[in-house]
Amino acid sequence: RGEHYGDDLTLGPTGIGWERQMVEYPSVIQEGDHLRLFYNGNSYGATGMGTAVSAPLRAFITEGMCALRIVASCEDFEWLYRCPEGLNCNEGTFKSYDCPVLDWQGPNENGQVWHEWETNDADFAILNSKDGDMTIIQGISYRVIVNHVKNGLEIKMTIMNKTNQTFHNVMGVPCLSARSEQFTDTDMERTYVETASGLTLLKDTDRGTGEKCRTHYHVEGEATNQHPGEWYWGERSQTTLVSGAILRESLDGQYTIATSWQRVLQVKDNQDEHACIHSDFCFGDLEPFETKSVKGRILFIRGDAAAALKELKESL
Repeated sequence: RGEHYGDDLTLGPTGIGWERQMVEYPSVIQEGDHLRLFYNGNSYGATGMGTAVSAPLRAFITEGMCALRIVASCEDFEWLYRCPEGLNCNEGTFKSYDCPVLDWQGPNENGQVWHEWETNDADFAILNSKDGDMTIIQGISYRVIVNHVKNGLEIKMTIMNKTNQTFHNVMGVPCLSARSEQFTDTDMERTYVETASGLTLLKDTDRGTGEKCRTHYHVEGEATNQHPGEWYWGERSQTTLVSGAILRESLDGQYTIATSWQRVLQVKDNQDEHACIHSDFCFGDLEPFETKSVKGRILFIRGDAAAALKELKESL
């Protein structure tokens, strides 16, 4: 058993119907890459029998830096996910990769995990004390919710402008970092983005002006912005993408992990020790006191990048 309700896939009595009093006599079977659970409800099953299917990915909360530990249910694969690692707009930076340090909450009875934050004077002072040329600004609050779904994880980010000024081209930076050798790709031979020519390996794209192990790509149709980390990433690639999807196949070719959002400003990859991929979501302009939401997915399937891209687009 885990420390939190839901860590061990516990199902408890819920709602006001047939399983409000009892959930008992479980039976688990293998169903492809998923586990299927059958169980009885109230009065030892007199009121009904239920079924539940395991998700291919499981998100566990960790302490600090908005980090989730993501584990595959079918194999010994693991990732670290930060969302958002950074939050910026044309006017400046709200949040950087290491400040503030935030913890996720949950899971609740539905398996959801979440965290929320509002800019404040204490974090503003810490951010301004750090080295760098960032312009630090305040004025927003946000909430991120992660749900376990059949093909992976669904993420919803909601942001609110709490000022009477417009923030232009608001974007967030999520980071999905591989912790298993099967999903590292230093040669860029198993990681794909989508260009006008279709799925394209990273090694076949322009790698920008930074170190060849990392770069960032603009997504067609979105506004270009001054990248706040250009000192690290270099100038963006000359390869333009037609979607915000980035996909990586496992070393043995059996599985693919992929991520994208409903609206993506840029895609980034970093093949140093972080082995991370980024699909940077955007909200566009945020008018005074306006609230906006955007949804994203982390998808994990048994299959290749082409199959994953098709399923990823359908889910968004």
